[in-house]
Amino acid sequence: MSTKQKVRYINPPNILKGKAGNGGLPETTLIAAQRVIARFRVNFEPEAKGFLQQIKDARQEIHKKNKNKGSNVKASDVEHFKILSPVMQLKANGGMFHYQLISDVADICLQFVESIKEYDAEVLEIIEAYENTIDVILENKLRGDGGPEGYELVMELHKACKRYFKKHT
Repeated sequence: MSTKQKVRYINPPNILKGKAGNGGLPETTLIAAQRVIARFRVNFEPEAKGFLQQIKDARQEIHKKNKNKGSNVKASDVEHFKILSPVMQLKANGGMFHYQLISDVADICLQFVESIKEYDAEVLEIIEAYENTIDVILENKLRGDGGPEGYELVMELHKACKRYFKKHT
């Protein structure tokens, strides 16, 4: 028989808590910060259009490579970065600048592009549809979630991605 030993508990140091300290923020500070965020009115459209142009340029570059090679471009790190970097910027910044619909659409595009293995004509068409969707959102100033029209835009893009994967898997 073995002898029973007392359980020994080890509490590792919480380095992050040591740096941040104890306690939280007073509720008044949080309310004041939320008011500042709500009043924050920066024109996001020029920035969003710049990111959108980066996506268009990358898509057109991939299209040219496909034509020149006579075959589809593999979804390499370089092509992924050129497409995904501005898409991630739109996803991250859309909601912060009161364009949640842009964030939602960018999320669909991000998941789609991360899942592909090569940039064929259909992939490029879906990316172009994504670009057109963002254009519509910006041109019509569809802030927030865009309401029923915004939902419809998101669902159409989502359906296009689903059709692609159903066909190619």
